[in-house]
Amino acid sequence: MSGQWIGSRAAGVLAAGAVVTLLSALPVPAQDSPWDSIGTKRTTGTTEGSFEGDKQTAGSYAESVTVYLLNDGGNGEGDWYRIDMSIESAISKFRVGGVCGWFTDTVNAAFSLKTSGGEIWEYGPPGTISSRSTGYSMGFKLNSMGGPKMAADYSVSQTVPDAGIKVDYNSAAGRVSWKAALGDCGVKRGTTGDAIGFKNPPLIARNSFVLRPSILVMVPEGKKLEFSTEANGATNGIVLTKSKIASGYPSKIKDRKAIYDFVYTVSCSTKSCTFNRTVNYKTK
Repeated sequence: MSGQWIGSRAAGVLAAGAVVTLLSALPVPAQDSPWDSIGTKRTTGTTEGSFEGDKQTAGSYAESVTVYLLNDGGNGEGDWYRIDMSIESAISKFRVGGVCGWFTDTVNAAFSLKTSGGEIWEYGPPGTISSRSTGYSMGFKLNSMGGPKMAADYSVSQTVPDAGIKVDYNSAAGRVSWKAALGDCGVKRGTTGDAIGFKNPPLIARNSFVLRPSILVMVPEGKKLEFSTEANGATNGIVLTKSKIASGYPSKIKDRKAIYDFVYTVSCSTKSCTFNRTVNYKTK
């Protein structure tokens, strides 16, 4: 299992005080693209958390999974698929003072290939994104030895938060996961060192952020593409946080979290896909 951190200055976030709207949209290949869409599932909803015994609205989410088949004209020894994922958290109920929140703590994605004999060929965002990049490219390996020997590259837009994106990849198990850490609330302290208030978390954590993984896989010809978004304990969703200063001396910071995990099991032929989706929600 390898772990890599991708760090950069966040770009493309909403200005302070702006109305937060969902930014994500399904990627659409160019008309001359060799990638044929064979299935997509997209869901939006409201995010909520529990704080001081009250059920509170935090914002909204949008998440999707889209599967493409490479129209390779029979080249190569297998079927090549592209899986584009998108997970977005948009905060609409944030305030700071004696409390700080709600804000998006982390956005996570996970992919696990279930097809026997299948192989993850490429994945992104990878650990090679430069500190100033807001996107990555995929598909160049398809024109190399062992691939279908054709041009099928494409680009994906991806903002990278200051705290970075951690990528864990296990080639033997066919698993890859991402964790985008957006930051948290800073603590204001008095002359005695006691906590007296909060500073704002990074702008990207209290506005909107989209994590956009993409995975290229090869499966033996004639076999179905089967995958899930559960990867050895890694989650596929968002974690929201609201913090408060607890009474007592010395004062302590207490966090309340709302965790959404979007669990997919997907099965695809070369013509279409079946999506089974559940949402696991918990607070702590």
